[in-house]
Amino acid sequence: MGEPQRSTRILVTGGSGLVGRAIQVVVADGARLPGEDWVFVSSKDADLTNAAQTRALFEKVQPTHVIHLAAMVGGLFRNMKYNLDFWRKNVHINDNVLHSAFEVGARKVVSCLSTCIFPDKTTYPIDETMIHNGPPHSSNFGYSYAKRMIDVQNRAYFQQHGCTFTAVIPTNVFGPHDNFNIEDGHVLPGLIHKVHLAKRPGPALHLGPAGVQRGGAHHPVRWAPCSPTLIPTRQAGPLGPESRWGRALGRGRGGLTWPWAPHSAQWARRMRCPSGRRPRPWWRPWTSTGRSLLMQPSRTGSLRRQPATASCAPTCLTSGSHPSSRP
Repeated sequence: MGEPQRSTRILVTGGSGLVGRAIQVVVADGARLPGEDWVFVSSKDADLTNAAQTRALFEKVQPTHVIHLAAMVGGLFRNMKYNLDFWRKNVHINDNVLHSAFEVGARKVVSCLSTCIFPDKTTYPIDETMIHNGPPHSSNFGYSYAKRMIDVQNRAYFQQHGCTFTAVIPTNVFGPHDNFNIEDGHVLPGLIHKVHLAKRPGPALHLGPAGVQRGGAHHPVRWAPCSPTLIPTRQAGPLGPESRWGRALGRGRGGLTWPWAPHSAQWARRMRCPSGRRPRPWWRPWTSTGRSLLMQPSRTGSLRRQPATASCAPTCLTSGSHPSSRP
C-alpha cells in the first residue's frame, strides 16, 4: 500500500506583505475549502536567503502547496541604486524556496513574478511567451533577471523531476500594507502618499519627472481570490497630466505640476492573457482604477488596517512553465 494522502496544507511565503495580507483577508472571509490548512509566514519565521533556515521551515510546515510571494522589492529609485542586492537576495530566496518545496514533496508551487521582467524593447501587447525575448529595462535589471530565473527553474524542475511549479505575472498591485514611502515605494503608493500630503495647505502637488507612461494596476484583495487564476483586463491607460487620473488629481488643492521629462522607467506594459482563459463568473470590477485611486488618500491613515472596497480588473499571465496555474 502507498503512503496515505496528506491533507492540503498551503504555505504562503511573504505572508505579511501586500498580496500575502490580501490572501489572508480572502481566506478569513470564507475562501478556505474543507480540509485546507493555510500557513502564512514572514521574515520573522525564517530568513529565506538562508538555505538551512528555509529547509527547516519547510520541514516543519510540510506543505502540499506553496504560494511563493516573498521577495526583496522596491520602487524605481531603490532598484536603480541596489541592482546587485536585488539580484543576489531574490536569487537566493527563490532557489531556497523552490528546492525546499521539491525536497519535502510539495505537489505544486505557484510563484509571483512581475511585469517588469518583460523585455524593454518589444511589441505590444505582451504575453508570457515573450519573457526571454530580450533584456529588461536597465533601471531594475537585477530584480527583473532574478524573477525571470523562477521561470527557468520552474521549467527545469518540471523537465528533470516532473514538478508542477508555475508562476503568475500580475500587473502593478496597490492597496493596504503597501510601501507608501515616496522614495522607495512603487508609483501608485508613492502617488497616494503625495496626494495625501497635498490635502494640506501648501504648494501644488508635484508628481516628479515621471513622464507620460502607461500602466495597469489592481487591488490585491480583489486579485487574491483569483490568484493564481488568470483574469483579463482592459487596455492600459496613460499616466500623465492629460490623463483621466492627472486631470482628476489636478482639481485638488494647490493644483498639479507634472513636468514632462524622459525618465528611466518603462513607457508601457500592455499585457495579453493566454488564450482560452476566462474570468471567474463572480469576478467583476467594483469600480475603475481612477475611482479607487482617488478614494485612497481620504483613508490613508487606516490603509494598513482595512481591506479595500474598490479596484479594477487585473491581468494575470502564467509564466508558461507549466500549463496549469491553480494549486
